[in-house]
Amino acid sequence: MPSIPENVTHIGFADESKHNIGRYRSISLVSLSVEHFNLFNKLLNDILTKRKCTEIKWQELRTNFDLKVTEEIFGVVYEYARLGLIRCDTLIWDIEDSRHKIRSRDDVANLIRMYYHLLKNVLINRWPDNSTWAIYPDENSSIDWDNLKDVLDAQSISLKPTPVLRTLKAFGLAIRREFRIEEMVEKCSHDEPLIQVADIFAGASAYSRDCFERYKRWCDSLNPQETLFEEDKVEPLILTGSEKRRFEFLKNLKEFSRKHKLGISLESSGGLKTFHPKYPMNFWWYVPQTDLDKAPTSA
Repeated sequence: MPSIPENVTHIGFADESKHNIGRYRSISLVSLSVEHFNLFNKLLNDILTKRKCTEIKWQELRTNFDLKVTEEIFGVVYEYARLGLIRCDTLIWDIEDSRHKIRSRDDVANLIRMYYHLLKNVLINRWPDNSTWAIYPDENSSIDWDNLKDVLDAQSISLKPTPVLRTLKAFGLAIRREFRIEEMVEKCSHDEPLIQVADIFAGASAYSRDCFERYKRWCDSLNPQETLFEEDKVEPLILTGSEKRRFEFLKNLKEFSRKHKLGISLESSGGLKTFHPKYPMNFWWYVPQTDLDKAPTSA
């Protein structure tokens, strides 16, 4: 458990999924007040200890045991979200859109921009104005967090590119002041269950778009209907172990959202999506803001 600075009121844990692989990429931030962190973190750690599980990860969700532990962890996550005690915000982008389908795209620099958008949306718009933050990203991130501010282009943020902000140190201090971030330190996901939760949300969101057609076929197969004509019959869907467990996770998430009116769409949108960011589990599809909104390049 991290040693949180005394003046910090809120805490966030972040992870990413496939920043440079596949069509859909995502990052997730799990945030809550320090007041509720200790008990929440203890509940998750107790589950992992009881189940003798070191860590849950989306890429390793393959067996019934993996799914059982993950669902037990997320039972606590969902309840805290339902009560408004935590937020789980995930930003998903499509590298086939007009912003990203460009030559010499720099995926790491783009990932940093996306982290900036997510942090700004959550820290500034979703929690009280006087919140003071500690942010703990996964240490296996593709980002060099020590040099995060050096890669951000001034045009992508609200700060003006004055001469005072042109050095890395001054720029970093300005970002911290804008977001009221007291500490930003990488942590090992093995030691932080909330980074593991962020990993699951990030992985599930990108996966739900990548594999939506197979997920839909699986859902349809759960309630098969008789067909009158031979040509209308569909070949049986053969799933891998990981597909079956991941599809079950997505289905359970959607059912929980429907039951408690948490605003998550899946079937109607072709992937996890929340249409209003006020909801505590927010899946945000990034769309280009203007014709000039382009991903950074390495050229």
